[in-house]
Amino acid sequence: MSLLTFLCAALTVALACYAVGHLFCALVVALRPCPPRVFYAPPPRAISVLIPARDEGPAAVRAIDSLLAQDHAGPLEITLLLRDRQDSSLPFLASAWPEATLKDGAERVTLCSTATRNVSVAFTGVDNKSDKINWMVPRLLTPLVAVLDCDHQAHPDWLRTSICLMEEKGARLIQGRRNPLMARGFFQLWDSLHQHVGCELFNHAFTELGLTVFFTGTTLVMETELLREHPLSQCITEDVNFSYEILLEGTRIIHNPYSGSDEELSPDLFSFLARRR
Repeated sequence: MSLLTFLCAALTVALACYAVGHLFCALVVALRPCPPRVFYAPPPRAISVLIPARDEGPAAVRAIDSLLAQDHAGPLEITLLLRDRQDSSLPFLASAWPEATLKDGAERVTLCSTATRNVSVAFTGVDNKSDKINWMVPRLLTPLVAVLDCDHQAHPDWLRTSICLMEEKGARLIQGRRNPLMARGFFQLWDSLHQHVGCELFNHAFTELGLTVFFTGTTLVMETELLREHPLSQCITEDVNFSYEILLEGTRIIHNPYSGSDEELSPDLFSFLARRR
């Protein structure tokens, strides 16, 4: 058998095993669908939500608005993490909150503030998502922290239901459900089939089987101390590395099948390949 034939056979077997895994997960979901339930209002615990962003333009305002619409009863600290004042989201932030002094040299600028909501922009001086989050973690004062990518829009009950499930199951972190904002184009549909059909099938099946799921880089709520103990690493797949680190020490990641966020999808082949690199 030639090397090429061997590689083709090995790839075929691997893809077949992956397909069997998908079919098994689909069977689990079909036989044990997620039952509807009513969530109580959890104790009003303070939580910080970090939005790492890089030249997201108007999406930054939409992400913040979705967090301001949360039905979480406790204090909510929302921080948009940017590298500097050259970011493309600045004009849209200035238009949405004209009273904010975004042009001065402050490291952190408040956009708006109420009794239970505070929104600010932090200029971290670093570019990578993991670096931005690690920069912010030592400055957090809340017992809980959440991460929402800037191209996502959170469901109104995301934080409340996630905190309820964390307390109910005694978990330290929970991964929220991810849905598409729009999947009409070919590459958007392809992207969504992987992110929101395949991944969610595995998450639901693993949860039903009592297994852990993985942190997917966004739409996650966790104890702040856990992120202090395990800062994100300097690699492309920092979410996978973080998941392995905490799993190896015995910390499980639970899944929230009831709520999460809607995200923008790859509109063309270039962005699809960049997302899969």
